Amino acid sequence: NFISKQILHPIIWRHYAKKLEPFLTKCYGVTPMRCRFLKEMYHLKPEIIEFLPMGVDDESIPEDREAVRTSIREELNIPQNDIVILTGGKIDKLKNTHVLLDTLKQINNDKVHLIICGTFTPEMEYLKESIDSNSKIHYLGWCNAERVMNCMVASDMACFPGTHSTLWEQSVGVGLPAIFKRWNEMEHVDVNDNCIFVSGDDVNELSSSISKMINNYKYYNSKALVASKQFLYSEISKKAIGQ
Repeated sequence: NFISKQILHPIIWRHYAKKLEPFLTKCYGVTPMRCRFLKEMYHLKPEIIEFLPMGVDDESIPEDREAVRTSIREELNIPQNDIVILTGGKIDKLKNTHVLLDTLKQINNDKVHLIICGTFTPEMEYLKESIDSNSKIHYLGWCNAERVMNCMVASDMACFPGTHSTLWEQSVGVGLPAIFKRWNEMEHVDVNDNCIFVSGDDVNELSSSISKMINNYKYYNSKALVASKQFLYSEISKKAIGQ
């Protein structure tokens, strides 16, 4: 809003950022876009700004992933060999969850399921009716961190066709192949072709991308497992302390 854009950031917070600057060795941005924000809005020296991604806590990932995968699928009545896609977050219009639901209707594959972890904003509540009528869509509502992690482990891939969520980095850290909406300076989740970027609002494009990932699952899964190491906090912390 006006106060944030014209007063808080460029005047008040920039003032304090510049006062802190002489004492800073590094100033980290958790996305490339936020690194640019530190430079352009707070006028911090480029040489102290560094990208340090968000990720996933290694200790939050279940040790017995197969047991958790089996348990969640049994709870949700999902056959062990079916394909499970995970999405979630705060589900507003910009998350494009409605596009994903339309895409699943178009795919029309009884072996493809969707787990949704998150809450709908009032404007998106209407989606619950179509969700309730589809046994392949499993809406869990708000979930704590452990529940979300277990659902990730139970899934085969992630799909976030809208705005950014911390679930992006978490899903990559868990080792899920993923589909993301392409945003400028938000492409750091693509490490080695472990994901596919889409426009986010095109049902045909999203349908084609999901089918491509399913049909080439061994390839994307192997890439995702390698990419996951860069989003584990055990590795990210080494960079933060200079190792």
